[in-house]
Amino acid sequence: MTKTLKLWETATNNLVQAFVNRHFGRTAYWYFIAEECGGVVDCCDRFFDLSEIVDFTRYGYTSEEMFAYKDQALEILTQNPKATIVNIKNWKKIKNTRLLTSHSPVAQRKAKKGSQTPKRSNKPL
Repeated sequence: MTKTLKLWETATNNLVQAFVNRHFGRTAYWYFIAEECGGVVDCCDRFFDLSEIVDFTRYGYTSEEMFAYKDQALEILTQNPKATIVNIKNWKKIKNTRLLTSHSPVAQRKAKKGSQTPKRSNKPL
C-alpha cells in the first residue's frame, strides 16, 4: 500500500469517526460495508455513503436535519423509485420541503403551468 493511500484511509476513517461521534455518540459502533474504506458505512442500522458524510459535515447539518433529510429521501424514493431528490447542499435551503423532488405534486403543477404555451394561429402575417 502506498503512503498516499494509507494517509487517505486514515483521513477517511477519522472523518467517519468524527461524524459518528457527532451524530450517534462516542460509543456507537460503525463499519464499512464489505470492509471497503470509502464506501458505505453502517452505523446503528443507518447507512451513509462517504459523499453523504462529507456533505452533512461540510454543510453543518444537525443530527435532526440529517435524519429528516434521510427519512424524507427514503419516503420519496419508496413511493417513487424514479424520483429525483434534492442534494444535501440545497435541501437545507429549501423551506417548502414538498418541492424536494421533481415528481412531487407541487413541482408537477409548476411544470405543467410552465409548459402551457399560447395557441398559435396558422394565418400568415
